[in-house]
Amino acid sequence: MSESIPEDLVMDTPVLQVRWRLQNNALPLLNRHLRAFAQRGVSRGLQSWARQHLEWTLAEGSLGDPNGVLTIDVDEAGRSVMGIEPFVELEPLTVPLMAERVQQQAQNPVESEVMWVAQESRLTALSSPSKPLSGVNSLVCDLAKTLKATVEFDESLLTACLQDPGVISPDSQVFLASDEYGIVPAVGHDGDICKQYASYYARIVGLAHADAYDKANLGLR
Repeated sequence: MSESIPEDLVMDTPVLQVRWRLQNNALPLLNRHLRAFAQRGVSRGLQSWARQHLEWTLAEGSLGDPNGVLTIDVDEAGRSVMGIEPFVELEPLTVPLMAERVQQQAQNPVESEVMWVAQESRLTALSSPSKPLSGVNSLVCDLAKTLKATVEFDESLLTACLQDPGVISPDSQVFLASDEYGIVPAVGHDGDICKQYASYYARIVGLAHADAYDKANLGLR
């Protein structure tokens, strides 16, 4: 059970859920996550609530789980809960399992997890080009630009992969980019490109730390 700060004492079944990985009592990619949260169609009031409650939730809940997962659940009436849960490693994913996993988010305005296929200097997201990107996936795009890789979007490739995983060639590298789990290579499709993106992500996330205000609230020096 997570420590939470409820907007209301009672909320219905969540219609919107986000899960953001913490690091060192801080939220890496904070601005990217908040931008993506706003693009999910939430009200300005809920956006303000999220910004305000981030500090309180980190101060109250992250000391026990400094590298946990910050969660936000919102019900149909706009009532919301923010909390922190322990981080649990993701089980290894084959290409078919990864495709099935991301398909579950296909109807969301912002997909927290996207499957990527890499071949030489081309990186393809199995998602719609019209959708805003989540925090980690926007980072992947920016890293690709830094690495001079061409970024493409092809949601039809996800449908094809679900029908026949063999459409992903054996020499392609495949990874999941997730707000909760970071960069996760598919079983049998890891390689230098996947490792490069995972390394960049880990380096950026590793720089995150609680600021002076947070440290005072957390009792840290």
